Amino acid sequence: MLYVIGRLKPGITVNQAQSQVGRITETSGHDAPNVHFFLWSKLLVNEVRPALLTLMGAVVLVFLVACANTGNIMLVRTSSREREFAIRTALGARRGRLTRQMLTDEALLLCCLGTFLGICP
Repeated sequence: MLYVIGRLKPGITVNQAQSQVGRITETSGHDAPNVHFFLWSKLLVNEVRPALLTLMGAVVLVFLVACANTGNIMLVRTSSREREFAIRTALGARRGRLTRQMLTDEALLLCCLGTFLGICP
């Protein structure tokens, strides 16, 4: 048994889609399947749309809180290294070098780790 879920192009009727599916199955040598088309957007999505929007809002809120927490942690870590940066400046380090050090030490590591965790299932 094979289930196929598709979306009708704008301007295509259900009868046109059924005849197209019939032609495809005829050319493949299989018996014509019993094809049923549903208006998924009206039958399924409308019933759960408020719940999906609420869930999406909660996910966005959690994401914003996580971003704010990460930003605060990075700010605190950078301000705690103020003495280190003062010593490096006194020894002749330029502003660009200090900026690169901050970016590569923490921000790059954080970005790479976040990207890896976001890509991997």
